[in-house]
Amino acid sequence: MLGGAVGGLAVLVGIAWAIGSLRRRATRALEPREYAEMGGVVYTIFQMFFAVVLVGIGLIIIGLMFAGQ
Repeated sequence: MLGGAVGGLAVLVGIAWAIGSLRRRATRALEPREYAEMGGVVYTIFQMFFAVVLVGIGLIIIGLMFAGQ
């Protein structure tokens, strides 16, 4: 039960992280100079990579929980 909660929380945080990253990119893109100074595309790719990793870890935790039952 605890594994499902932890896994679900990791998935939710990962999804929120990805959405936040895309929203930040959209806001920063309105001001190109500022967007470039803040890291630009590299920053977005970095953030999306770790969001996907977090979602993957959450799914693995949930899968291990169901496999252990």
